[in-house]
Amino acid sequence: MRSEKDKPSLIALRGSDLSIPGRDFAGLMIELLGRGHPLRFCAKGFSMIPVIQDGDILTVRPVAENELRTGMVVSALLPRGENIVVHRIIGRKGTSRLLKGDNSREADGFVPIRSILGRVEKIERNGIAIPPGTFMANYLVAALSRSNLSLPATLAIRRARNLFSGRRTD
Repeated sequence: MRSEKDKPSLIALRGSDLSIPGRDFAGLMIELLGRGHPLRFCAKGFSMIPVIQDGDILTVRPVAENELRTGMVVSALLPRGENIVVHRIIGRKGTSRLLKGDNSREADGFVPIRSILGRVEKIERNGIAIPPGTFMANYLVAALSRSNLSLPATLAIRRARNLFSGRRTD
């Protein structure tokens, strides 16, 4: 017979949702990625639209310091709290990286490399895998984001796509 301490504290059944509070989720992500395991979870929020949308399923894998590149979408623990963000690297300074959401007006600031937990390897939307982007496309989005042009560019692209598809844009 198992004692209480031998029972698993986290059980997820296939096809069911498991909600984990922020601080506990941060701990889980740090532990799993730190041991070299990927983590798959549901994105919440709108800071990375249109690349990552609220409700997308993300797979994050551990990343080595020497693999971090401008334009890469990463998960990181922000230094000023226990918040995990999934944002893009838009710059670098020494052993820190500047992070910003594609749909955010302000950057998160420079984050020490040790606070970057992993990189987004896969995005799933409605059961369909969406590639995170090529190096050049990611670098371009990072450059636009750094100059605060990513949001206007995204809106212009969305309007053009809607216009060509016959949808209303107002």
